Amino acid sequence: MNYFLYYLINFVAIMQLPLFLWVKKRKNFPVKAITPFMYLVFFSTIYDLVFTHFLKVPSTIWFYVYLLLEYGAITYFYYLILPKSQHKIIQGFTILFLILFVGFLFIFNLQNSFRLESYLSLVETTAVWVFSYLWIKNLFQDFEREKSILNYPTFYFIMGFVIYLSGTIILFLLIHYIEKKDGISRNSLWNLNLFFLLVFRLIHYKAIWMGRMKK
Repeated sequence: MNYFLYYLINFVAIMQLPLFLWVKKRKNFPVKAITPFMYLVFFSTIYDLVFTHFLKVPSTIWFYVYLLLEYGAITYFYYLILPKSQHKIIQGFTILFLILFVGFLFIFNLQNSFRLESYLSLVETTAVWVFSYLWIKNLFQDFEREKSILNYPTFYFIMGFVIYLSGTIILFLLIHYIEKKDGISRNSLWNLNLFFLLVFRLIHYKAIWMGRMKK
């Protein structure tokens, strides 16, 4: 694992919440639905850095807790930005995720968290694709909009989720095949995963900064 990249990502993640809270003070900040996710990133980063990385506390239980919290925070974001008429789709994915989560706990060994995340991430990624499509579709159906989609901070939050989850799901689903190839180690794959995570964080920084400039 590239430790410079690892510490950089953690620093970026921790500083994201203070910036977000400063920007959020503006009454016209457009994406308050992302608030739970910002807190999750902050506290999960500190926990992972202190307890998992430095103190070497077993992370199995925390891993399962984080899976649920992450899905919940992301779903909450889409629940607030999508109209009520589309909430049943979110509820359907949530029920599916919870059923699979509980079911996989019985199917897979608790220590095989990597494989469990692979399948659950596929469900989460598919849900994000669908929710993101619905938001963009709704936006373009608004014929009165006078600005580019690139001027919406919400769009960058969504793209951050789509890019990161899409990139990492490929790694999760193919890692058992890729790591068997000569010259490709699991560390190399994790470095690529860290890269996707850094891009994800920076895109969300852009979204937050755009919220500051929005009038």
